[in-house]
Amino acid sequence: MPFLTLDYSANLDAVDVPGLLLRLNQALVDSGQTKEVDIKSRAIRFDTFQVGTSTTGARAFAHVKVSLLSGRTPEIKKDIADRLLAVLKAEAGWPAAMLVQMAVQLDDIDRAAFVSFRLGD
Repeated sequence: MPFLTLDYSANLDAVDVPGLLLRLNQALVDSGQTKEVDIKSRAIRFDTFQVGTSTTGARAFAHVKVSLLSGRTPEIKKDIADRLLAVLKAEAGWPAAMLVQMAVQLDDIDRAAFVSFRLGD
């Protein structure tokens, strides 16, 4: 825990996605709310997508969703979201001539309904 998913449009091919995931993970660690070994992150590239109604192809998106165990205050969640958005904004691979919409979403996982197991070290 937590689970981090980066959804992004296929026209962001200049973005270093593995590096971006690593930097997003580090931002979670830097928040003091999780251990690095507990973060599970993945990226999903969307080849079929639409941003608004424009057909020029000059629009893109990057959406980070983080699922955390419940119990954190709104202030802590806002701090985490701000840290993650700062990482997105600092990414060097965003196309200059493209509108890229970025968002961060934090969701609570009900502690009573979540179980996990770790095998090995």
